[in-house]
Amino acid sequence: MQRGVDVLILGCTHYTPLRSLIGRIMGGATLLIDSSEKCAEDVARRLQATGLLRGGGGGSRHDDGALRCFLTDDAPRFRTLAKRFLGAEVDPPTLVTTDELHGGAVGAVLQSLRASA
Repeated sequence: MQRGVDVLILGCTHYTPLRSLIGRIMGGATLLIDSSEKCAEDVARRLQATGLLRGGGGGSRHDDGALRCFLTDDAPRFRTLAKRFLGAEVDPPTLVTTDELHGGAVGAVLQSLRASA
């Protein structure tokens, strides 16, 4: 890269599939930080803190877990993409406004999930 970029933050989870291509374009001297990895670490930490983290980490698709998705926009598009990337239909996601996200409503949903687990 001509501009001498030291660090490039891949600021959207959509870049993860392109990480190796971006790395080749940027060259070995540029450190890539993948936001999807940081996001997954944050989710794991929050699940641990609320008692919702399942043990094992490498669980199979045959365990009794469930997938519930929460979005801040475009639920129909998400279901299409989720089916493509997960290889299975997903239940309709729950739309969460940014006000709810920051106002604690999501925490209440997590508490109800913990109670039903």
